[in-house]
Order: sequence, then structure tokens, then C-alpha cells
Amino acid sequence: MFEYIEILGQEIYKILFLLVPILVSVAMIVWLDRRVWGLVQKRKGPNVVGPFGLLQTVADALKYIFKEIRYFFKLL
Repeated sequence: MFEYIEILGQEIYKILFLLVPILVSVAMIVWLDRRVWGLVQKRKGPNVVGPFGLLQTVADALKYIFKEIRYFFKLL
């Protein structure tokens, strides 16, 4: 029984070892993209939500999720 838990822990560790850097990289690319386009358009970036605008992606995701939920219930 303990061997299975140990193997499961190792596999979860491997998955997280690959997944976390990918997710962090994507978040950093989105942040950098927003900063660059903010400079191109001569405006401040999305620094209103969280420190350095890091929570802007989460805010956008929540906005789209709730927007889709409202649209779905309008169809019913």
C-alpha cells in the first residue's frame, strides 16, 4: 500500500515539475505582452488589478467565465 502512495507522489511531482514552469512562463508572456502593448499605445498597462498587473489575467478569465454563463442562461 505504501509503495502505491510513493509511486503516486513521484508521478504527481513529475507532473507538477513540468506543469508549473509552463504555467508561470505563459503568465509571464501574457504580462510582458500587456506591458509592451501598453507602451506601444502610450498608456499605462493593466496595473490596476494586483501588484504589477499580475492578477489582470485572472480578472479577464473570471470576466469571460461569467460572461459565458450569462449568455448560456439567456439561451435557455
